[in-house]
Amino acid sequence: MTCGSCVSAIETNLKKVPGVESVSVALLTEQAVIIHDEEQASVYSIIDQIDLCGFNATLMSSHPFVNPKKETPVKTDTTHLNTDSSPKLLEISFKVDGMTCASCSSSIETQIKKLPGVHLVSVALMAGRCKIRCDAKSWTADALRSEIEDLGFDAEV
Repeated sequence: MTCGSCVSAIETNLKKVPGVESVSVALLTEQAVIIHDEEQASVYSIIDQIDLCGFNATLMSSHPFVNPKKETPVKTDTTHLNTDSSPKLLEISFKVDGMTCASCSSSIETQIKKLPGVHLVSVALMAGRCKIRCDAKSWTADALRSEIEDLGFDAEV
């Protein structure tokens, strides 16, 4: 990060993620504090979102936080992702051509998120990239590519 615009880009994009309650990015220390509901926005999906903004992110620490506005605490423990009962997830990054504006990227995110078994869709308009995390048993890279192309865009893994 080199300027306030970098900070603003990260904060603006993270605040759009469902489950993110607050974001505070410090330019000088290159650190962020994010309060989020782990059930809606995992640490890994937040890191992915920062990466899609064009910045590298690594987890420094994660602590439970009790939000007095909610009856239950916000979960920040991500070990549940490794249990055998959770579905095996597939993460695929696509190069997407044909996106010209925010409406294009929003269209891809909105439509692909509607597909059963899709857990995360993150589109970076300026980078021409789309990252999808889905159930490995439900989707293949070719099937997801086809879904993106059905929306009128060219996609390749």
